[in-house]
Amino acid sequence: CDTTGSVNNDFLGDVKVVTLYPNGAGDSTDFTPLSGSNYQNVDEVLADGDTTYVESSTVSDKDLYTFENLGYTPESIYGVQTVAVARKDDAGSREMRVITKSGATTKSGSSVALGTAYGVVMDFMETNPDDSAAWELADINALQAGVEVTA
Repeated sequence: CDTTGSVNNDFLGDVKVVTLYPNGAGDSTDFTPLSGSNYQNVDEVLADGDTTYVESSTVSDKDLYTFENLGYTPESIYGVQTVAVARKDDAGSREMRVITKSGATTKSGSSVALGTAYGVVMDFMETNPDDSAAWELADINALQAGVEVTA
């Protein structure tokens, strides 16, 4: 909103940020859950550290999740942010990124080096990567998002 770029480049006025939580398995379930289903280990309102989690040390492993529907029809959707909380638990380096799948297109965020303490990994998209257009309610309700091991 700083007059640069071609999307969301000016003051947006009153906006609402809505958080959606995983409610099912997406198209990829490569990670190993602590127990139960993968999505049930990452659907907390507040991250719970080592109480529930999914894990993988295999490069290119992906875990995607479906999400609850938005629940109302907004006037505009200015963007989607995918967020994960992660850490490494072994010696050496480990990197991961968040991924978002809309339609047939999977968009990958930047790869982030993980430390031994939990940290936040995120990516923000102002437009739908599947068609480069503004996000619509149907896009949000069909969205899948998750994580990928990159190194």
